[in-house]
Amino acid sequence: MKKIQFQKVGMKNYGPYIDPLEYKIEPNTLTLITGPNGIGKTMSLDAIPYTLYGIRSNGARGDDVVNNKIKKNCRTWVEFKINNDLYRVDRYHKYKKLANTVTLKKNGEVIKKGQKDVLPEVERIVLPRKLFMNTIMFGQKVKDFFTDLTDSEKKDIFRKVLALDNYLNYYEKAKARTNEYKQSAQTFENEANVNARLLVETENNIIEQTAKRDQFTSEKQRKINDFKKQLNEEKKHLKGLQLRFKDYSEDEARLQLLIETITKAKSEIEIVNQKFNSRIDDLNNASRIKILELSTQTNDAISKINEEYSHLSDLVKDEINEATESFNKEYNKEIENKHKAEVALTRLLANLKSLKAEETKYLNALSSDSAICPTCNQSLVNKDHIEKKSAEIVDKIFILNKSISKYNSQIEGFEKTLKVLENYRDTKLVEMKNKLQPLLDDKYTKTQDVNTKLDAAKEQVNVLLNVKTNEFQTEQNKLLEALKISYTSSNMQKHVVEEKITKMKEIEKLISSQTEAINRTTFLLDKVDETLFDDTELKRAEYKKQTYEAAIEKLNNELSGLVKKTDVCEFWKQAFSQTGIPSMLIDESVPFMNEKVSEYLDKISNGRYIVSFDTLAETKSGEFRDKISVHVLDTQTQANSRLQFSGGQTRLVDIATILTLGDLQSSVQEVEFNILLFDEILDSLDDTNIGYVSKVIKSLANDKSIFIISHRHVDQLEADEVYNYA
Repeated sequence: MKKIQFQKVGMKNYGPYIDPLEYKIEPNTLTLITGPNGIGKTMSLDAIPYTLYGIRSNGARGDDVVNNKIKKNCRTWVEFKINNDLYRVDRYHKYKKLANTVTLKKNGEVIKKGQKDVLPEVERIVLPRKLFMNTIMFGQKVKDFFTDLTDSEKKDIFRKVLALDNYLNYYEKAKARTNEYKQSAQTFENEANVNARLLVETENNIIEQTAKRDQFTSEKQRKINDFKKQLNEEKKHLKGLQLRFKDYSEDEARLQLLIETITKAKSEIEIVNQKFNSRIDDLNNASRIKILELSTQTNDAISKINEEYSHLSDLVKDEINEATESFNKEYNKEIENKHKAEVALTRLLANLKSLKAEETKYLNALSSDSAICPTCNQSLVNKDHIEKKSAEIVDKIFILNKSISKYNSQIEGFEKTLKVLENYRDTKLVEMKNKLQPLLDDKYTKTQDVNTKLDAAKEQVNVLLNVKTNEFQTEQNKLLEALKISYTSSNMQKHVVEEKITKMKEIEKLISSQTEAINRTTFLLDKVDETLFDDTELKRAEYKKQTYEAAIEKLNNELSGLVKKTDVCEFWKQAFSQTGIPSMLIDESVPFMNEKVSEYLDKISNGRYIVSFDTLAETKSGEFRDKISVHVLDTQTQANSRLQFSGGQTRLVDIATILTLGDLQSSVQEVEFNILLFDEILDSLDDTNIGYVSKVIKSLANDKSIFIISHRHVDQLEADEVYNYA
């Protein structure tokens, strides 16, 4: 709890005060300041708001507060503590050296100087001026009190009492953040469009490079075919030479056959391995596709379950909300009826007490020896007049007792009805919750069942994948085993034949030239075969394509995130607007104010006046709109408008209202002030109402220092100190 304790207020050359004057604000004291009009009583208390805010309660400021004789060196000061820190505000006007300025000190050190810096800080750490004039000070020359303010002015007071100005800052921040997200979204969208255009250009480049690669491949194949044709012709010529060596022709032919067999076996082994790897890849892809398909089906099923049960849960929740709203309307209506009956009963009991006291006077007069009228104290010839008046009072008491009995019965009936409503509400809520829980349990069970089926299906796919993989592996092993046997056997035979051919050196010399030609052609063929297309540009284009696609996907994701953030900010912008949370907080403060103002009015008017606050007002057409309304009622005359109230009645309502606003401020902002300032608060009140108000004010002095200004001494006010300005 923040405690603000004013300790001193002083003035010099201020208004009528030339010599230094300082009030010490003592705790738990009630101070009465009296004297005729025009001697400066109001200005002495006005020194507090003038020092803090630079303006008096009546709007006077600047030269208007300087003493007319001295006409310079005007100075006022206020000391106060906030928790454990000591603050002091010194305000100067037409002052030597300091001129027109104001300073704020904290624990003896100046922390702010000048109206521009001091005023916002004072309103932050202490209280805004409007709140000060509606919760701390009851100034006789304030233009309007709270109940006379316009709707916008009342809402402004509520915003400051409920500390709602922060929500305006939140609203502006949410608005700025929304615009920021929208601008960022536009930037990302523009960047995505640029990447999309670059992606199209890159895809066109890929098509062009692919065409060049195809052309290169076709030209390469043509050259390979030409070299193969030439190589075949050269081999035929070599074979003709070899036919001349009949003794070795079979070995030569056998060697060539073995070489071809080995080459073919190697080629077939590679083909078997390639086919196996391809089949395994296809099998793995099919498995992944099947698992993805099963996962998609499962997600769709779970989405349908969630959608179905979300709708059912919403129906039950809506039913709960409707039942709760209906109960609250009926329950609040019974509470209001009970309250009205209790107010009427209190008024009747007060009247009964008064009548019984009067009856006692007449009974005492009847029992005395002389006939003296207790009303006018005049001697009577006989006691008939007294007996008649006594009988009339007895009749009135009888009628009042019947009315009291009636209201007691009504209150008892309202209490029974409230109990029945509460039991019905509790039973209904349990019934609704029991209805909602099976839906949640059933949804959970179905979701678990779908996930279990998905896991089982995935397991079946993995089992089938392993089975097929093993089958392909077995098939491959069988094929490779036969090919490896042929390859090994041909290699062994080749070695034998090669040993014989080594003896054919002379024959080799004859065919060397032809062999060189074959080797040259083979080299050229291999060189052409090994020549690869320069796909650097193609790979670069494909990499760019992937980069642009990834950038577009990232930008779209960020754009989607910004859209969501924008929606969230739009929501909070609406929530922080005047029709959002601030309006809700004002609505929630109304019951507290109605309770407090009734409590104060019961004390200062003995229950005669009823005041209530409302945030809806009915127009002439019968519609309701958002407006802070103050309803008043005189239970004796049934007057229900401030225009119908006298000055004294209006003053009582304003007193209760300012005390109520102070309590609301203390409750909401968790702040306590140790002062209350009342200027001519008792004016226009009769002696009876002065007595009631004095008791209430005296009760508030238990933990505060209260100052009251009056142009006359008030006997009913038990003041601790009295300052009489003659």
